[in-house]
Amino acid sequence: MIDALRAGVVQVVFVGDYMHSEARGAERWRKAFAEFTGGYHRHRNMDHEMTENLTCLDAVIRLKSEFPANVTLLKGNHENITNEDANGNHSFRKFALEGVMVAAWMEKFYPIELIEQIDRVEKALPLLCVGDYFLVSHCEPVRFFPQQEVIEYRDRPEVTLGLTWTDNDEADPGSVSSMISRYLQIGPDAPDWSRCFYFAGHRPVPGRYLTRADGRFVQIHNPAAKILVEIVADYPIDLDRDIIEI
Repeated sequence: MIDALRAGVVQVVFVGDYMHSEARGAERWRKAFAEFTGGYHRHRNMDHEMTENLTCLDAVIRLKSEFPANVTLLKGNHENITNEDANGNHSFRKFALEGVMVAAWMEKFYPIELIEQIDRVEKALPLLCVGDYFLVSHCEPVRFFPQQEVIEYRDRPEVTLGLTWTDNDEADPGSVSSMISRYLQIGPDAPDWSRCFYFAGHRPVPGRYLTRADGRFVQIHNPAAKILVEIVADYPIDLDRDIIEI
């Protein structure tokens, strides 16, 4: 991939959630919770979790820095290093108090200047990627978002919330088709409609992918696997062929 990026022949889009191992690290989170309640006087499990998290964050930011025109980092709901409950963000918890635990660990072991820098990076991450026949965001759009709202998302917390936190069956009916129609300028009655897809992560799925919204919305987040979508220019997307486990 690095050679392809250097040659400028590939675009790479990451769909967010660079922090928190979730189900894959569930037992580690439970052990780390005991460390957290003890004030991190012992912190081996949380150190392992945060080493993984910060290494991932460092890797994707380095890629973006080296190949700014060819790498896109989208924001997910886990990109909330300060654990704020504002600006479209919520404190995250699933197997423990992950959001609180990360913020406390960072404050204990790293200078506030670094935390503030990561926070600025997270808030600068875009929410939506538009290709020739596809859209990508972290989650299913909770409603239709016009272009101007997406551009102004830093001043519109509901946009950040609606493109990073949507649960299954929470989105307005037709939100995906409306986004595809407006951003790709292809309507449901057009011959090319079957070529159009909206990709996202966020909600865990078994296998390589699941589809929603009459087959137009494709979820690819399997925490137990490494999934990517390989889209080749000028070729119609074939989900079974182009969604790959590596």
